[in-house]
Formats: sequence, structure tokens, C-alpha cells
Amino acid sequence: SGCAYKNQYWYNKDYQDRTIWLWEQIAMRYKDNPNVAAYGLLNEPWGSSAENCVERVTELYWAVRAIDPHHTIILHGWHNDISAFGKPSEQGMINVAFELHPYPGLFGDRPNDDPWDVHHDWLRCGPDGQSGVCKVDKIMRDVNCPLLMGEFQPWQGIGLDKGGKFARATYDTYAYYGWAAASWAYKLTTIGGGNGPGLWGMLTNAKSGLLVNANTWQCSGWDTSFAEACSRNTNSIKMDFDGTRTFYLVLKAGCLNDNLDIVFGDISLTNEDTGEELIVDGRFGSSSSSSWTEVVINGTISYDYDYTASRPSGAQGASLRFSIPGTASGSLTNGVVYQPVTLQGGQRYAFSGYFKDIGSSDTWAEVYLTDTKPKTGIDVKDYPNKAVDFSQDPIEDIEALFEYFGTCEYEINDGLQYWMTTDEVNDVFPALPPTAPVAPPPPFPSPTSGPPPSPTTRPPVPEPVPTLLAPSLAP
Repeated sequence: SGCAYKNQYWYNKDYQDRTIWLWEQIAMRYKDNPNVAAYGLLNEPWGSSAENCVERVTELYWAVRAIDPHHTIILHGWHNDISAFGKPSEQGMINVAFELHPYPGLFGDRPNDDPWDVHHDWLRCGPDGQSGVCKVDKIMRDVNCPLLMGEFQPWQGIGLDKGGKFARATYDTYAYYGWAAASWAYKLTTIGGGNGPGLWGMLTNAKSGLLVNANTWQCSGWDTSFAEACSRNTNSIKMDFDGTRTFYLVLKAGCLNDNLDIVFGDISLTNEDTGEELIVDGRFGSSSSSSWTEVVINGTISYDYDYTASRPSGAQGASLRFSIPGTASGSLTNGVVYQPVTLQGGQRYAFSGYFKDIGSSDTWAEVYLTDTKPKTGIDVKDYPNKAVDFSQDPIEDIEALFEYFGTCEYEINDGLQYWMTTDEVNDVFPALPPTAPVAPPPPFPSPTSGPPPSPTTRPPVPEPVPTLLAPSLAP
């Protein structure tokens, strides 16, 4: 249905028939097109039981195969298990492949283990030599089908160089077993931009207004300088324009629950040529509230400019503490303090400061240099436009967002670029034996003549397993 908690496809025959019809139209259009590699019938079909998944995918297979006898059809595993499908050839299926989306170490899988241990066990078959990819290989040999690793993500958050090595080892391992592979994702656009210690994309939009970022998902309990921030760090800013312009230095913190406790200290922005300090009251103190303007975006935030109980390591003087008053409650809290700074074009400015997480959860802390003055209720982001509500906002706002995606500068993950293209030996994991050559696929058959068969001539679906009863819906 496209709506949360309304996974109606799995038990609504009308929706199932619509999906069959849609795939029949696709097959009729592309049946003789050699540029189409395969049909992926359902992506991550996990909204019901494994048996119901197989029933739906099987009926889609026969609908497509009645029209297109040539193209490969991809059968997506139920989570990372294909056992419910059995052996496709024994069910009369031809030219099929399975697809899996393995994400070792992510989504709650071994959350306290080192990434090296997680990926080593997955790619080198675990302590018993029979788990990880070895288990998958045995399954694929039993069903005698090709495999597409259609999504995976081995480099997120572990550093660009190490992430590049993990990625190359993953691709090489999958190639060794003869599996096709496509990581998620090639390009990723984020609010912050930049690659940090490794995001989900091979490239992402370049840094712009966001100078510093840390969050509890990547570095819970951090206590660092801005130059060492875990997600985005900056220690120097070059002004590439003519004349002078007014910007706003913004300190921002927020959380998704009621547990926000972030401290900033010793903020400095100086002209590297003249030594002029641009920040007023960067070491804070009881009178600093007159130098900084407070803006609440969501929820309720308390700002303490004379906090000394737990300063960030390295900071001098008092600190600024973002927290939530004990009487406040709510899911999303987000707020900023800012002050204007006038910068000279063509000059470089040294930027420094410290910040600390004091036991927060689901929390972020960011520093921006933006030419737009923050306003109450409007988030400070790196995009040159506001967040878009696709169901309500004007078409002009939606188009502006996509225009930004298409025109912004992108930044390549240097670790991936190097390790995915180099001939240097990658020693991050023990080596595999030499890869046996994989035979090329047969040529695509010549286009058939005449119109496609009518969708009504598709063969009957094999005897189905019992359909799951309709699940109760959340109110």
C-alpha cells in the first residue's frame, strides 16, 4: 500500500492482481530488449511469512515467464534465507537467480563487536569454517542457481582507508564465488555532505555550510576538539568571494528523545593573516547570553552559558550546555545559538573549539557557517532550501530540492576509489585462493517475431501454500 502498518499486498487479492497485471505490462514491453539484465519481482519481500513470500513471488514468476521466455528472473530471499523456495528447477522454473541483501554488523547485528571481527567472520566463514559466505555458497550449490548480492555495506563509519579495504575484500570474495554484487549505494545525498569516516555512498554531496558534526550513532560519549569530530571536522575556512559578507556562526544540538546533554567550549574564528578574533564570548560565561541569540527549532531546550561541571577536554573558561529541562518531554528536540560574523573574501580563517557528549542518546551536535539567519521553527541544514513535505509543499519547492541533488558538487570516498582500483595487495583479511575463471553468460537470444502472448495464457500457478490470515492493523 505504501503506508506504514498497512502491508496489505500480502493478503489483499486486489493488490496482488494489480501487481501481476503490472508485471505483465513490463514483460510485454521489455521481453525483446537486450539492455534489460533481469526482472527483480519484489524487493525485500519481508512483510509476511516465508511461505507467503514464496507464493507471491512464484505467481509473479509464472506471469512474467508466460510472456518473456528469455530474461533472467530474480527471486528475492526472505530476509537472508531462500530455503522456502526449494530448488527452482524442480518446480519447472528456468533462468532464475536468487538475491540476498547481507548487512553484517549493521541493524543490530553484533552491535558490540569490532567491525574487523564481524566482516572477517562473514567473509572467511567464521570460527567453524562453515558460516558466513561458506554457508551461502553451500546453499547456492544445492539449488544450482546464480546469486546476486543486491545490497551490502561494508565500509560505513570505519574510516576511509579501512573501509576501502573492507569493500575491496567484500567484492573480491563475492567474485571468487561467482556472485554478482552491487553495494548500497553508489551516490548518497545527506544534509551534512562530505564522507566523514565513511557514509553509505561511494560519493556524496560535498561539504558546504556544515563545519562540524558528531552524533551518538557514530561516536557516543565523544569529548574532542572540532578538528577531531567524528562525522565532520574543520579547522580552516577559505572565503572564495569578493568583498565582505555577513555570515552566522551557528551551534546546534538536538535529539530524538528526552536525553540531550551537549557542551560546547572555547569557540574561535580568527583571520589567519591579521590574527583578528571574530567570535565574541567564545569562552562563554554568565554574561554571554547577550552575545549569542537563541533559537528553538523543536521542543524545549535549556541553554546554560556558565557551565563548569564537565567542560570539554582542552577547553578554557566556562562552557555552553544544551540540555532539556526536567519538566519537558517530547520526541524531537532541536535548537541553536548563533552570532553574526563579517568575513573578508579571499581570506582564510582558522576555526577551533571543543564539544562533549555527556551521556546523551539519539543525539547530534553541529556547527554551521551560513548566510541565512536562523529562525524559530525552521531547521538549520546544509541544503540551500527547506526540508520538503512531498504531500503538501508547492511543486516549486520539490523541484528545487531535486535540482539541488542534480547540480551540487559531489565528493568521492577516497578510500573506496583507491582500494577498488589499485593493484596493491589488500592484506586486511587472510587471502583467498586464486579465483577460478567464471564462464561468460550465453548470448541474448534473437528477438521473437509477432506480438507477445496474451496475459491470460500464462500457465496456472502451482498449488499454493495456505495464505496467511490478514494481520491486525495498528490503529
